[in-house]
Amino acid sequence: MEALSAEEPVAFEAISRWGKYMRNLKWLGATVITGFAVCSLSAADANNWYFNADAGGNFVQDIRLRIVEGHAEGHANVSFDPGMRLDLSGGYKLSESFALELETGFTYNQIHKFAGRSVSSDNNLYQVPILLNVAYSHALNNKWSIYGSLGAGAGIDTLDFRSANPLDIRHGSDTDCTLDYQASLGVKYAISQNCDLGLGYKFFGTTENEWKIKGVTRKTDEVFNHSILLNFTYKF
Repeated sequence: MEALSAEEPVAFEAISRWGKYMRNLKWLGATVITGFAVCSLSAADANNWYFNADAGGNFVQDIRLRIVEGHAEGHANVSFDPGMRLDLSGGYKLSESFALELETGFTYNQIHKFAGRSVSSDNNLYQVPILLNVAYSHALNNKWSIYGSLGAGAGIDTLDFRSANPLDIRHGSDTDCTLDYQASLGVKYAISQNCDLGLGYKFFGTTENEWKIKGVTRKTDEVFNHSILLNFTYKF
């Protein structure tokens, strides 16, 4: 059997990564198309539309990073500082209690420690999800209501990496596509006929990431986020 050339593993890895991108981009496209299709079918009744904006803190659970450089492989635990999250979504009420939503936004967290060592503020993780949610709400009285949702879709995750060693030039950034999922719950208070203010919690997860920066591959398993958010809803 002939030995593989040095270029063949690289080519195979590139094809494999391209395949992952295409699969996740298909999920992303399917999420957006499904959301707009549902919206267009329901556009005749404008009174059932609403708009959400969420803003607050985001907390990323510690992750274990697999680092591959050439034939060498190692691991490093990574922890994150508390960060921020901003979300925007549009929804359509299918009934008194259920609705469909199309949501996007972003999270931002700085890396606190890498392999037990503190790092500079230039090491950051950005996540941009695009999700199709099934939402449920229940009125407690004419002012207060509770809500929850489940969602799935795709996302775009970017890692900025800067070495603490000024002589190490292997810094930069890379972006990966992931499959994402989310659950949320919270409470809202009606401040007017059309506007609600609320407080909510979101659990947000992504599938594995793979970032390649200056010849070094960094891989994660699932990434878990916890967010506490203020919510504003406008009902048309």
